[in-house]
Amino acid sequence: MAASSSETTPLLADTTHIVETHDTTLNAPSTSDDVASLPVSAHFPRTRKMLSILILIASAITIILIAPTRILVIKLGSFNYFHGELLFYTMQLLFLMMSTSALATINLIWNFPIFLNIIFDVYIIYQICVRMLVLPALPNEYWCRPINPPPIFRKPECDAKLLALQILLGFVIGLASVVALGHLVLLVLRNIAVERTKFWRRTGAWPFPPGQITCEVSIKA
Repeated sequence: MAASSSETTPLLADTTHIVETHDTTLNAPSTSDDVASLPVSAHFPRTRKMLSILILIASAITIILIAPTRILVIKLGSFNYFHGELLFYTMQLLFLMMSTSALATINLIWNFPIFLNIIFDVYIIYQICVRMLVLPALPNEYWCRPINPPPIFRKPECDAKLLALQILLGFVIGLASVVALGHLVLLVLRNIAVERTKFWRRTGAWPFPPGQITCEVSIKA
C-alpha cells in the first residue's frame, strides 16, 4: 500500500499544476485588451515620425521652389497672358506648405492631439488636391502667343522662359503631391490607431456622470 501511495502522488501534483496553469491562462488579459489599453501615440510611432520628416522636407523644398517660380512670372517672364491666377494659387500653396511644415515640426517634438491631426490631414489633402487640378493647366502656349495679329511673331526667349516655368511648376506640383500622399497615409494610420484604442469602451471615457435619468410628467385636470 505504501508503494502504491508513493506512485500516485506525482500524478496528483501534476494535475494540480495543470489546473493552476489553466486558471492563470484564463485570467490573463488577451492581446486585444493589451492593445486597447495603449495610448494612441503608442501606435505606429516610427512610421508616423518618418512620414512627418518626409512631409517636412517636401514642404520646405516646395516653399523654396515657389519663390523662383513667382520671380520668373513677375520679373523675368514678359508673358503676354494674364498670369494673376497662377500668382494667386502659388501664394495659397506657399501658405499651405508653411502651415504643413509647421504642423510636421510640432508632431516631431510633441504629441499633438490626434483628432486635431485628423482634421488637419483632411483639410490639407483637400486643399492640395484643389490646387493640383488648377495649376498644371495654367502655363501653356498662349502665354507666349502675341496678342496682336501677324506679322508679330513669337519670341524664342519667351518659349525658353515658359519651359523653365513649366519645369519649376512641375517640381512644385510633384512635391505637393508627396505632401498630400504623406498626409493621406497618416490619416489612415491615425484612424487605425483610434479604432485600436477603443476609447469609447473605457470606463470614464465619456464626460458624463454615471447614474440614471428619469423623467416624470404629471397632468392635472
